Amino acid sequence: MFDPSGRRVLITGAPSGLGAALAMGLAEQGAVIGLAARRPDRLDAVLAEVRRHSPDSRAWGRLDLADLDGIDAFAHTASTTSAGWTCW
Repeated sequence: MFDPSGRRVLITGAPSGLGAALAMGLAEQGAVIGLAARRPDRLDAVLAEVRRHSPDSRAWGRLDLADLDGIDAFAHTASTTSAGWTCW
């Protein structure tokens, strides 16, 4: 079984549905979560809940998976400003 404790996980589509459930579940098991969404203004509520279990988690902001240039820019920023993402 996958043990997420201590891992750094970047989750897209985090404000609702599967993304929110995955973020909460992994945070409860000890992962540090990075949240991204097409609508970053909707990340605050999920981030507050995630931080109850994983205080070092943070919102990364906007990521629209339909925008290839945006994906490249996001991946570059995430890989150069945060060391150790273990799951994307």
